[in-house]
Amino acid sequence: MIPAVSIVHNKTPIDDITFRFLLQFSPPEKQQRILRQRVKQNADSMVSGGALARYMLWKEFCIPWDAHIAYGEFGKPYLSDYPDVHFNISHSGQYVVCAVCNRPVGVDVQEIAPYQPDVAAKVCSNVELSQIEASGNQAAEFTKAWTIKEAYLKMLGLGLGHELQAMEVPPYMNVQAKKYISAFVSIVKKELDYLI
Repeated sequence: MIPAVSIVHNKTPIDDITFRFLLQFSPPEKQQRILRQRVKQNADSMVSGGALARYMLWKEFCIPWDAHIAYGEFGKPYLSDYPDVHFNISHSGQYVVCAVCNRPVGVDVQEIAPYQPDVAAKVCSNVELSQIEASGNQAAEFTKAWTIKEAYLKMLGLGLGHELQAMEVPPYMNVQAKKYISAFVSIVKKELDYLI
């Protein structure tokens, strides 16, 4: 199955009534994290992500709205009662994205920010740095490389604590990276169990 992907662009703050309605679609422990957010945009992104995931899971797999969501060691969400259904959520600034699939999937969205060579040097390999430097838009090329790496780590269920500079996404992985307005969205899908 090709991952089903949806993106939400929260251009304006979510009003209180809509926020409370959307909050119910997040697990109770996640609701507490959302309500503790001090930055309204972060809370809006998190509550949108929870509701978007529930909608996508219902639309693509008929998963009930109240199906139990658990979290892996590094925070990757999964459905404990539906081991063959996979999903992932990401948010950055005004953007929230969710991918669902019948195979492990990772998704990442990042708003394109000004290029910072010192940051790129810490997370990109020499080959990636050469591609970024040679591109016509270094900020976009770096954001694309970053989202691919993060989506890959999220697909694996790992955190960002890994040595990003040395990490490369294997060529046999199903990787999609697309620019969406002022952000990049990358999706990485695990194809075959024996390859990882």
